[in-house]
Amino acid sequence: MRMRLLAMVGLIVMISLTAAAQTGEATIKSFREWKSDKVQTVIQRIVLTKVGISRSKVEGTAVQTEQLTKQLQQEQWNLDIAKDLSVADYFMLYLANQTHPHRFQEAASKMSPPEVAELMEAYAKELGAFPIGGGQRVGVPHAQQTKELSK
Repeated sequence: MRMRLLAMVGLIVMISLTAAAQTGEATIKSFREWKSDKVQTVIQRIVLTKVGISRSKVEGTAVQTEQLTKQLQQEQWNLDIAKDLSVADYFMLYLANQTHPHRFQEAASKMSPPEVAELMEAYAKELGAFPIGGGQRVGVPHAQQTKELSK
């Protein structure tokens, strides 16, 4: 009976993962939607791995159980990473890979002011454009350097 219940839970999780993959993206996800999807996907993998561990303890071998236990540890680490995803990660990992012609406008319209500020800070850091004191900027090329770079 317990094995049937575990198999049913696993099947339900797999169906929900498949349905989510088949819906496609008609529109661009907001940062919160994207991050939530990443977290939920990892949680579903954790549930499936736990089901696999329970099954392997009954039907499998110690080696299978050990492998699944290591996989569970990896998935739990992945969950920690997913929970820490930032707006900059959203931009680099999600938006940059989309082909929707208006992806940036659509994403920007869904962002909160703190999310926009976080993205701008990440962009400024990438450019090295943060003030270091006295108004001097780090990494911002002078006009002559800019001309040379554009050649």
